[in-house]
Amino acid sequence: MEKKRVAFYNRTSPQRNLAEEIKKENKIVSAYLENNDIELVGIYRDIECHTVEERPQYNKLIKDIFEGKIDKLVITGTDRLTRNNEIFVKIANAVEIILLDENGKQCNIGDDMLGIVEFFNKWYSKDLSKRIKQGIQESKKRKQKQI
Repeated sequence: MEKKRVAFYNRTSPQRNLAEEIKKENKIVSAYLENNDIELVGIYRDIECHTVEERPQYNKLIKDIFEGKIDKLVITGTDRLTRNNEIFVKIANAVEIILLDENGKQCNIGDDMLGIVEFFNKWYSKDLSKRIKQGIQESKKRKQKQI
């Protein structure tokens, strides 16, 4: 039986403890790969990205997926890959997505779960946007009080 070509992708915020975050993810992914006798053929990681254009490793990953160079994709959060459900579904139709929890256990994302994933991705995106806007407004108010 031919081994599947498996890749790992993550997008990490520099506001987090970057070294600790990468170490944690490597531990989670390594444990999963070892327990399932899977060999990783590629690691794709973007840091401090706000748009798709700023995600060179993501763009390379998508290219490799649709060129048939990857059979399975390991992620530690669907929002780390994309918050766009249409793109997520296209990726899920092209490769098997393996979603790992913080303990390295696989969470199944079946077709019946895509709607739920979409809901949470959209909610998270809207909530994050709201919190950022509130933070900007509070920062402006603090600056005005200082003047």
